[in-house]
Amino acid sequence: MFIAISMKSAAPRYASGGVMDPEMEGRFLDRATMELRGGNVAAVAPGFGPGPRQAGQQPTLAGLFTGVLDANPGILDLSPALNLAPGKHYLLAFGFMDRGYAGTLLIEGKDFFRQYSLPLSGEPRAFGTGPESSRVIPLWTSSGSPVDVRLRFIPTTGGSPMGYSPFARFELIEYSPDRLPIRLESLVPYRARVRSDSPVFLETPRLVVPSYEATVDGRKVPVKTSMDGYVAVPIDPGIHEVTVSYVAPFPVRMAYWSGLAGWLVFAVVLFGRFLFRVKETL
Repeated sequence: MFIAISMKSAAPRYASGGVMDPEMEGRFLDRATMELRGGNVAAVAPGFGPGPRQAGQQPTLAGLFTGVLDANPGILDLSPALNLAPGKHYLLAFGFMDRGYAGTLLIEGKDFFRQYSLPLSGEPRAFGTGPESSRVIPLWTSSGSPVDVRLRFIPTTGGSPMGYSPFARFELIEYSPDRLPIRLESLVPYRARVRSDSPVFLETPRLVVPSYEATVDGRKVPVKTSMDGYVAVPIDPGIHEVTVSYVAPFPVRMAYWSGLAGWLVFAVVLFGRFLFRVKETL
């Protein structure tokens, strides 16, 4: 597997220290300005994705997380618990209160653990309470049976954790990957089925390095670099098959095959010497 490393000095605004779902990291960018215009999160939970917000943009969520003190000091246990069904995909959307959040949000269950820092779990557009932060956490279970998970919050500020209860409004939103506008089919190489109503750039989860190539419906297209250093591919209206792959430069391929040939020669010589010694002992 090839791991791409960005040439940018600053980290991408979407980078998070918590668990991320590559399927929800596909975004649409404006064809002229390269500004964020939507994507998978916006399709499932409109108003709760990353990016600039305006007052009143987020709809009110039906659920409410309340809290009680845990037996361990300094921990707030949130309720209700959530049930994750096997094979299902969810976004957990938060409607945070008008207060400063500082601490660690835990999501725990049988063979299940997630951890996110607040107010920011990473960079400005990762999950958090910042002005451009995503307000959703992707959830799924690889278990063959349903899993109940509960949330806990560990404040890093002084005072009682009960100051964070009620914690936030919420909604657990189930979605079908087949209905996403950017349907991830493969990570290596990156392949996606993309549906757009207007000309856009598809911002992929691939950080730009030299020698990435992209095709749309089998036709080679120029690779662009988004403002966050990701590979961006121009997409026309309609449904398209997009592939982004790394094609190593000729010197790199030569170095690889030369190294492999050297090891093969070494193995042949070593095996030959072994056979010679076996014959001498007979």
